[in-house]
Amino acid sequence: MRQVSADFYSLSAELPDGSIYKFSQLKEHPVLIINTATKCNLAKTTFKNIKALAKTYKKLRILIFPCGQFLNQEETDEKHVTEKTIKALKALYEDKHHEELPDNEELPGAKDLKNNEEQSFQHKTDKLKDEKTEKEGKIPSNIIIFKKIKVFGSEQHPVFTFLTKHLQGTLFNTVKWNFTKFLIDENGIPSKRYGPSEPVTIDDELIKNMFSDAVIKDEL
Repeated sequence: MRQVSADFYSLSAELPDGSIYKFSQLKEHPVLIINTATKCNLAKTTFKNIKALAKTYKKLRILIFPCGQFLNQEETDEKHVTEKTIKALKALYEDKHHEELPDNEELPGAKDLKNNEEQSFQHKTDKLKDEKTEKEGKIPSNIIIFKKIKVFGSEQHPVFTFLTKHLQGTLFNTVKWNFTKFLIDENGIPSKRYGPSEPVTIDDELIKNMFSDAVIKDEL
């Protein structure tokens, strides 16, 4: 297992701006890796679940790899790929009375929260930050979008070579469709593979167990 972990953290992938993201940055973080396609029928529901996971589990890192190998259900132009993926992930913000804050201004209500217990204060502050992030049209910082790649064949990306080696599929190990999901624990060990139609939600037992001692969920 130690070698498997080392192999995972030795991986890297290219971001849309051409810079290289090293997986060594993911140490001590559970990781969910997904091959996405914005034109796929599974996109709307899956992106909704991704946003909920990112907001609920702050320490979770969600790595999105756009791919057009399945019926060309992703944009061909790299710029459009990133733009459409971000658009699919943006949350709608409908409170027209909420004023936009400068980056250096304290979040609304933060002073009043300081009298609460530290954990409660952090949770509520995070919630305010989430609202600000949504209004500004940004995606949660724990979602990372990469350049469009290939998940099978002679040009298979090394990340998916690793994933399909260590997390087997039904009948054969090759990624079969868009939105196949791979969960890696905080030690870099592959934990579970989810099929395209198999949702990963905030109530997933395996993910909940990974965060059982740390997560504070949004208030209903």
